[in-house]
Amino acid sequence: MNNSTEQIFIVNSPGNHSEIGPQKNSENTSSQVNLENVEDFSNVCRTCATITEFVIPIFMGEGLQNNLADKIRKHLPIQVLEQDVLPRVVCYQCASTLLAWHELVQCCVQADKALKTRLAVIQHNQKNSKHEAGENIHKESQAKSRKLLCVSSIKKVLTEYFKLSDEDLDHSGLEFICEKCDNESSFQTLQSFVEHLKLQHKFEIKDNKSVENFMKEYVSIVEMLVSEDQIADLEPEKGMVDVKIPRFYCPFCENAFSSTTRLICHLNQHVDVCIEKGVACCDNVYKDTKSFAVHLQERHVNHPPNATNICQSCGFAAEDSQQLQSHVSKEHYVEKDDVNNVKERLENHDRCQKYIPAVCPECNKTFSNKYNMLVHMKSHNGTTEKFHCNRCNKTYKSQASLKFHQKVSHEGILSFLCSYCGEAFPSRVERDVHTRIHSGKKPYTCKYCGNSYRAKNTLDRHVEIHLDIRKYECHICSKKFRKRTHLNYHLTTHKRKK
Repeated sequence: MNNSTEQIFIVNSPGNHSEIGPQKNSENTSSQVNLENVEDFSNVCRTCATITEFVIPIFMGEGLQNNLADKIRKHLPIQVLEQDVLPRVVCYQCASTLLAWHELVQCCVQADKALKTRLAVIQHNQKNSKHEAGENIHKESQAKSRKLLCVSSIKKVLTEYFKLSDEDLDHSGLEFICEKCDNESSFQTLQSFVEHLKLQHKFEIKDNKSVENFMKEYVSIVEMLVSEDQIADLEPEKGMVDVKIPRFYCPFCENAFSSTTRLICHLNQHVDVCIEKGVACCDNVYKDTKSFAVHLQERHVNHPPNATNICQSCGFAAEDSQQLQSHVSKEHYVEKDDVNNVKERLENHDRCQKYIPAVCPECNKTFSNKYNMLVHMKSHNGTTEKFHCNRCNKTYKSQASLKFHQKVSHEGILSFLCSYCGEAFPSRVERDVHTRIHSGKKPYTCKYCGNSYRAKNTLDRHVEIHLDIRKYECHICSKKFRKRTHLNYHLTTHKRKK
């Protein structure tokens, strides 16, 4: 086997290397092919002659589904036949390149046609509307001058009060928050923020002084941070819809995840990975899940062909969402309805305390049974026992929490599968919240405005806006904020004023 195709290592210390999967070959593709000792063509790529275990049959399975034979005949200077004695497989990298080239060819043809059609329309319109265009240009220039006047006033306040440069204001990494609005409107560009002020607050910003007062009192500027729970809160359209969910693929198997954290947990089924201690790979040490997951996708994962109905547990390509859901239900374990299970247990165990919910008398928090409640009550008298994880040094308040952590984070056991796409989750609650992306259900409704949400914690954060709850207070000027990110950025304004 060519050693250059097997050079990926994931370890928790530089001295403990463990080989885990294929790495993309970044060498010059014009190098000489060496097949001197090859006797069997079953693992030899037909298009680049690379010897690898990661191959796709041309005339069956994925190759047949993607018509690889037709695409090879159409785009490459070789011919392949099903009865051919030459290799009848291609490597993943060649297959991906071929599919991408085919898509590019189709795109070029469509783009050329669309451009020519549009050019004819433009030329026709130009001949018939020169006079009208002149009038429109004059009107647009007047409107633009009025808009620039408003933008310049707001820019002046932002640069002086928040100590920002023009480059900062135009940088896409900033988010403008209007706390005057009940829904705490946010805007990712200065222009869209200005349009909001002119539309919703035009009577409050009549002159430069009122603009300055409004900005100081009601405006916050934060850096846009996309966290995993924000990704999980993406709201789809109503009904069964195809949602663009981020996918992070395992380099060992067909599993894919919408969360980098769950991907890293899953990797422990293949190798020992502990982010807290640092993971060494390709001469770099990674200590956060996102950067490590991105590295895996870029260097060690051959992404499957683009498809909308791929099982995230085994890579099965379905024709539509219904066939995919049927596949997951038949081929992968899906739990029975938990509500029915609990109901049955309660009916059969009327006196069993294990299945009777209990409420903490100190804080009114509800637990699944009185035993869990009694463990929780120890936290009120300061006698909570600490349970330490011997693999990452994290501590937990109960033995059950520690066991759950070890099962998920160090053994990679994700037992709860989405019945729609096959993605795996560590808990039933996380799985159910994700499943609502596919079903469109939003069971948590705000009693103040009627907006509905998929997850209860999302609703709780929303209700805080109605109640004007500001948990995060600046220790310098006592100004309060709804989000920690807003407070963190506000603190930087004090540093800039020094």
